[in-house]
Amino acid sequence: MNVYVGVRAASVGGVAIQTVQGYTVDHDLEAIAASLSVPFWGNGYDEIVVETGPELGERELADVPNAYSVVMTSFPDGTAIGAPVNVGVARH
Repeated sequence: MNVYVGVRAASVGGVAIQTVQGYTVDHDLEAIAASLSVPFWGNGYDEIVVETGPELGERELADVPNAYSVVMTSFPDGTAIGAPVNVGVARH
């Protein structure tokens, strides 16, 4: 079963939402991309992998691990944090 949890608020019910590394939806996604040396297109739909777990098996893509990750995604009206996302396999 695939499960994905996405958060677009800095807190829910008074509880602050952040990743293990301390990223929040308030962070500047372009600055995060620069610090991780990954592309940032600025078109409103960037997806930046900020944390990655252990590899689950063989890689389908040579430069991307087959592992669950935490991603930050930009949208025209804000940023979201989502997990788990396996960016190393085909998604649709």
